[in-house]
Amino acid sequence: MKFLLACSAFALAATLGAATAVAQTVTLKVATFTPARGLMATDILDPWLAKMEQDSGGDLKFEKYYGGTLGRDPSQYAKLVQDGVTDMGHVVSHYTIGQFPDDDLFNLPNLFRNAEEASRAYQRLIGKNMLRGYDGLHVLAVFTTGPAGIHTKTPIKSLADVKGLKLRTSGAGLTEAGKHLGAVGVPLPAPAVAENISRGVIDGTMLDWVAIKLFRVQEVAFYHLDVNLGVIPNAVMVNPKSYEKLSAKAKAAATKHSGDAFARIVGKYNDTSDAENREFLAKDSKHTVIALSAADKAQVEKVLLPMHAEWKKSRPNGEKLYAELQQILAEVRAGK
Repeated sequence: MKFLLACSAFALAATLGAATAVAQTVTLKVATFTPARGLMATDILDPWLAKMEQDSGGDLKFEKYYGGTLGRDPSQYAKLVQDGVTDMGHVVSHYTIGQFPDDDLFNLPNLFRNAEEASRAYQRLIGKNMLRGYDGLHVLAVFTTGPAGIHTKTPIKSLADVKGLKLRTSGAGLTEAGKHLGAVGVPLPAPAVAENISRGVIDGTMLDWVAIKLFRVQEVAFYHLDVNLGVIPNAVMVNPKSYEKLSAKAKAAATKHSGDAFARIVGKYNDTSDAENREFLAKDSKHTVIALSAADKAQVEKVLLPMHAEWKKSRPNGEKLYAELQQILAEVRAGK
């Protein structure tokens, strides 16, 4: 009898232990509006999610909702995360008008040399809680695009030719840059750019060299002005309640592969991809890549660089935030 009771107790303990082990596995929904077979999904999100799953020891799994499955409007992705429609979401702050008022700092022309330093600087500003609009949000990972250029269907040869063109813009910074150049800004989400260029609604766009491939813009825009119009911040946010469901091991895996490590890896990836696509287009007879002439560079100095001083004056914490960013960039460039 005692033997049977002991066996029963052992079996019960084993059952409870198995149930506890199963309960440790949490599956999070991950959503992006970018194409399911695009670079964001296959080259950035997929490898990152796989690393977290592996290091969680089975405590963390992901369900992927790419290509706008949970919502095609990029401006709604922060809300989708906050409302729990998705546990994790790819958020481009410029689409969420008014919620992240400091993020257009990243749009300032010639401020960043590349995506890697911009991504790492973005991560550090988030870590210091210096950017408004992120309260109550759990930002797991961030990165930026490389510097945006100007890409048009209408033939152009120099910066002066941009005047009067209808260009897609995103965020206050790029919109302001367009105004300074005499262009007419048309706000559109990136997935809608190619169609609107093809239909003649707009003449071109301000986008980085990765995005024009990702969103098939280079299939309809054949003139590319290599001007540095700033970068575009991207974040992967997680619903705080969803995050709290994770085991300590799952949280450790997420921390290990996010933060500066993620910013550095994705920043380098974007820089490499930018260079590769720029080189591809330069060699393609259908495309014309235009480097800035001496006159163009002088025009940038005269028309675009004053935007830095204007930005600092237009924000309640502008001077402090700009100075902090410059300090961070000095540290990153020094290898710190």
